Order: sequence, then structure tokens, then C-alpha cells
Amino acid sequence: MVGGMSSPSAGRPVVEHGWDAARRSVGVIEAVLPLIGKGMLDIRGKRKMGYPFHLSGEQRRGALRGEGKIEELLLGKEITLSKDGKIVGHVRFLANAAGLGSRKQGNVIADLFGLDEKGTPVAGEVKIRHRDPWYAVVECAEQVALLRADRKHLKAWLREQRHKDIRGVGSWGMVIAPEKYWEKKERQAAFRLVDALQKKTKIRICCISYKDECLLDRQSIELRVEHGMPPSTSEHRKAATHGERHRSPA
Repeated sequence: MVGGMSSPSAGRPVVEHGWDAARRSVGVIEAVLPLIGKGMLDIRGKRKMGYPFHLSGEQRRGALRGEGKIEELLLGKEITLSKDGKIVGHVRFLANAAGLGSRKQGNVIADLFGLDEKGTPVAGEVKIRHRDPWYAVVECAEQVALLRADRKHLKAWLREQRHKDIRGVGSWGMVIAPEKYWEKKERQAAFRLVDALQKKTKIRICCISYKDECLLDRQSIELRVEHGMPPSTSEHRKAATHGERHRSPA
């Protein structure tokens, strides 16, 4: 038992507590939501402390294969996100294997870390076949919660190391996987979790697909949003509407 369990006699489902339990509890949204916002608690002393931010991609990847190969293909490129044929956002990943957490090398490793066109931090979780969509969305939610936990440190790090300034107080995440990954039976549970996270915690996760790995070997890449929306969607919609109103007739 991790952190205790709710009583079955209460007429509610038994819910284990902690991120590991949440990843295993497919469909149990109540196992995930209470964990958001607790990123500042140090599990070794329950003290509030800032999270260090590490980039260890160079040390972590001994050989480019599997998910590591996908990460490498996405690094440093202009990534366009589209849904239903419309552009809904842009992201550029700056580094892979970003260590987040109170331990020296991080409690959690985000596969990719980057910024969207508004300068908002983005965590990327890359999957090919490993586990399932629910598991991946919970992983990504944990990474976003940690990115939001210590904005002051992250902002200083980005300014010093990358000469970039971030805005606002938020972060969001992307689970990036081939199309077939989103055909797994846990897909709908994962999508419901994405909706619940946005509605009740303001955390946004986008479920992203690509058709063929070879299409990623370009300087400019377009990925499809299977579910969820990036936080910049409203701006794109306004721009699209403005463009349609002022478009000259053929």
C-alpha cells in the first residue's frame, strides 16, 4: 500500500495514492487529480523546497534506438500541431532527458523539454509501444506538475543557460506516439483523464500522433493532435477567423 487506501465500505472504489499507483489505476481519475499541485512536497521530509532542473540527455542516450531515436529526430525542429486540418500550435524542443524533482538527478525524467510559440514550457513524453495511453498521460501530467512547481528556478535556468525568457505561470505536456499506439484499449480512459485534468486542474495534455517515423526526419514537422488542445489554441482560432474575414475572394 502506498500512502494508504480509501475504505471499500464507504461505497467508493478503492484508490491507492501516489504517482506509481495512479499509473497502474487505468480509468480511476480520482487517483490522479489529488496529486496535482503537490509537486513542492519533498517526499523525504515533507518540506517545501525548490526543484532543481537538469538536462542529462547527452549522458543518458548511449545509442539512438527506439524512443531515444524519436526524441533525437524531434530535437531543435519547428513542430507544427494540427487538428482537423487546422494549425493549433507550434513547439520547439530544446533538450531531451530533463531531470525534474528534489533529488540530485531528478525524481522524474521528461523525455523532451521545450517551449511553445508563446514561450510556455512544454514536457514531451515519447512512446512507441511501451505501456498504454493512460500510463503515458499520467506520466506526462506528473512532469507538467513538477515544471509548474518551481517557476522561479526554471525561469532563472532558462535565462542563464538558454538565453530565453518564459512567460506566465503554466506549463503543458504532449504524449507523442505513432498512430497505432492510440488504438490501444486504454485510449478512451486516457482521453477522459485529459479532459478532467484541463477542467479541474488547468493542466493541459495533448495526445499527439505521427504516421511514419521517416516523416520526422525533416527540419519542419507536422504532428496531429488526437485529443486535447494546447493553451495557445484560442489565439490560433482568432488569427484564423481574422484571416478568413480579410481573405480576398478567388
